[in-house]
Amino acid sequence: ESGRAEALAQFEALYKERPGSERPSRIFGTANSMVQAEVVGGHTWGATRLDIRASMEEVTAFLWDFGSRSNMEISNDVERTFESEEEDEGIFKKVVRRRQKIDSMHGIHPRDRTFSSELTIHKIDEDTVILFLTPLGEEAKHARVNVRARGSVAEGSAEAIEAKETVAIRLKRLSERATKLEYACEIELGFGISGVAVKAFIERRLDEIAGVSIYFQRLIPLRDYGVGDGRALAHDLLWKASSSKMRVGRYKGVLLKSRALKELQEQLPWPFEAMMIPALEGDLHRNIAVKTKMVCISEKEAIRIGKNLIPSLRSKKLVAAGVDQWRVQNKAVKE
Repeated sequence: ESGRAEALAQFEALYKERPGSERPSRIFGTANSMVQAEVVGGHTWGATRLDIRASMEEVTAFLWDFGSRSNMEISNDVERTFESEEEDEGIFKKVVRRRQKIDSMHGIHPRDRTFSSELTIHKIDEDTVILFLTPLGEEAKHARVNVRARGSVAEGSAEAIEAKETVAIRLKRLSERATKLEYACEIELGFGISGVAVKAFIERRLDEIAGVSIYFQRLIPLRDYGVGDGRALAHDLLWKASSSKMRVGRYKGVLLKSRALKELQEQLPWPFEAMMIPALEGDLHRNIAVKTKMVCISEKEAIRIGKNLIPSLRSKKLVAAGVDQWRVQNKAVKE
C-alpha cells in the first residue's frame, strides 16, 4: 500500500502545472496540454491528457514495449536500446535508452541528446496503472549492458550529449475499450539550446501521446465506429496539415493505415478519395446539394459532395453548424 501511495504522490507532483506554463503551439483533438520552457539551461516541462480508444491493458502493453517499431515511428527517435525486463517486489522494470534530435533553429544544428532511464510499471488498482521513466545514476549507466537495439546513428554524426528525462504516465480505465491517459515529463537538455528549440522539443514529446491515440484509433473496425470515432478520424486527417497539399498527403497516408477507411473503401463502388480530396483541398465552390444515396452516387457526384463542404462551413458562424448543414444537404454524408 505504501508503494502505491508513493507512486501516486510522485505522479501528482510531476503532473501538477508549473508556474509560467502555457498552451503549446499545436494541440491534438481534445487533448488538454500545457508546456513550460526555460531559456537558460534547457529545462522544460510538459503535460497532456487524452482519451485512448483501447483497453487499459492494451495501452499499458504498447507503452511497455519500448523497442517496438510502432513506438519508434511515433517518437522519431534516432536510436533505442533496451534490456530484458526484471521484477523486484512486484514492480516490473527495465533499462531503456533513446537518442533524439533537437530541431534546427535559425540554421543552428544542436547535437543529439541521449536519455538513459529506468522504466517501471506500478499497478495501483484494477483500473489504474502508472509508468515511470527516471534517470539512471552514473554507476547504473556503466554497469548495465544493452541486449537489444532498434534504429541506428548515421555515420559521422556528432557525439550526442547526455540529457535527463523524468516521465510519468497514469492510465485509468474508462470502459472496456477506452482509457484515460495522463502524461507529464520534466526534461533537462543542458546548455547550448535556444528557448525556442527547447519549447519545440517538449511539444514534440507531447506529440508522441497524440501518436499513441492515433495508433489505436486506426485499428478500430468500421462496424465499431461511433460519433466520437468520426471526430477522432477528422483530428487524424488534419493533424499537422496546415495547407491543402499537406492535408491531401495526410489523407493518403491515413488511408493506408486506417482499418475503418479501408473497409469503407471496399464497400463503395467509387473511390472514397473522390469525395475527400476536394473537401480537404479547401477551395470555395458553389454549393449544389446531392440527394443521391451513398451506394448509388457516381464518382462525379462524390466530387461535388466534397466541394460542398467549404461553402457549407463558410455559410455558418460555427464549424459544427456548417458540418451539420453539409450532412443535411448531402444524403450520402448523412448516411
